[in-house]
Amino acid sequence: MYFSRTCMELLARLPELREPRALPKWLMQVAHHQCYRSKQQQKRTVSRDAEPGLPVPETPAIAESLIQQTQEEQILREATAALTPQCRRLVELLFFETPARPYAEVARELGLSVGSIGFTRQKCIERLRRHLDQLGSADARRRQRNLQGRIILAAGRPGRRCGSPAISFAPQNTSAQ
Repeated sequence: MYFSRTCMELLARLPELREPRALPKWLMQVAHHQCYRSKQQQKRTVSRDAEPGLPVPETPAIAESLIQQTQEEQILREATAALTPQCRRLVELLFFETPARPYAEVARELGLSVGSIGFTRQKCIERLRRHLDQLGSADARRRQRNLQGRIILAAGRPGRRCGSPAISFAPQNTSAQ
């Protein structure tokens, strides 16, 4: 914050600069003044956080859900980005496009035979699973297992999709895991 304010002040006053050697000291003074003004402003602001009896703000359940969904989407993006270009494209064509593309069209775009799409899909899903396993901590691994289960379910049913480019994840029953 102070850096950006100091830079803006420098840009605004650059035409007025007479002695280039004085610039470092001038920058230090401007940064000091910015900090001082900020401290003065903070003194004028009255915080009610320390008052007893104020309710503690709760995080809405939807926010937790959105955070988890965003984390899952990011894990999937990172794992997909680590795939070879052909595998990445195959996963995109089979699971992220709506409406579903026929195998013949996918095969033609990738330069493969229609009969090899299923085998290639299986190998790409296995690679994706390995990349998902390599990402994150124990908590992330739990989310990855849920994510993998949904991907594998979708892979087992050619007509089913994981979602559109803005991936949507349905809640999974994790009690069996």
